[in-house]
Amino acid sequence: MHSKLATLLMIVAVSTSTAFGQDLDSPKTINIEAAQLQLIVNVEVASRDAGIIESIGFSEGSEVSADDILVRLDRDSESANVSSARSELEIASEESENDIDLRYAKVSQDVNRKVYQRSLNATKQYAKSVSKTELERLKLEFEKAKLSGEQAQRTATVKELTVELKKAQLELASVRLENREIKSPVGGVVVQVYRQVGEWVQPGQPIARVIDLKKLKVSCRCQLKDAAPESIDEEAIFIHDGKEFKAKVVFASPEIDPDVQDFIVWAEVENADGALKPGMSGSIELQKQD
Repeated sequence: MHSKLATLLMIVAVSTSTAFGQDLDSPKTINIEAAQLQLIVNVEVASRDAGIIESIGFSEGSEVSADDILVRLDRDSESANVSSARSELEIASEESENDIDLRYAKVSQDVNRKVYQRSLNATKQYAKSVSKTELERLKLEFEKAKLSGEQAQRTATVKELTVELKKAQLELASVRLENREIKSPVGGVVVQVYRQVGEWVQPGQPIARVIDLKKLKVSCRCQLKDAAPESIDEEAIFIHDGKEFKAKVVFASPEIDPDVQDFIVWAEVENADGALKPGMSGSIELQKQD
């Protein structure tokens, strides 16, 4: 009796699992024919400014690192702008440090205040010791000294702002000079050179194309009956000509093709030794998560 009950429960459990798409004997590994290998890094290096190419520091097949200088444009005009901006900054800094007018205004204000105050005190003690006209003149001189002090302070503030402006102008001139050196934004191999020394280039005009072969990408389509998108593990293996290469799944599309019931999977393939080339095809071995 107990044996029959246990058998019945096992049949029900297996039927329930199958009904919900959970095949207890389904494999953890899925081998799929993949599409062609593609580049991940494929950059056309362009000029930021207009100018004449003075030198080209690479050729097709050259390996470059990120920030390597590929091309230099003529620099005379921008170098002169940097020198001019630096001189203007030095002049502005010297003027800003010169506080003679401000110090004089403060002393003048203090002296005129004391003279005016003494005259007022004298008038209080001895009537008519200082004429009304003289008092008004002294008051005017005191007010004038105060205004001169405010003006001197304002001038000092303007000088400080001028220094900051000249710093910004020097920085801008330096950036423009730096832009005359066109650098590679990525590391890789130069596969195309579009320009020659002496040619005029416009901003945004491509000069060279750089690719990186150390990591490639490949896509495949996984059947929903084999795995759901959320069940695909990161670890994968790309197989080409019987050789295995470590891969990493970076994207499993949540969109299911309603006609064939499959979805796209993208994976990055390690290619440090350069054995793989864009355009090669093979298969990919995906892993299902527990």
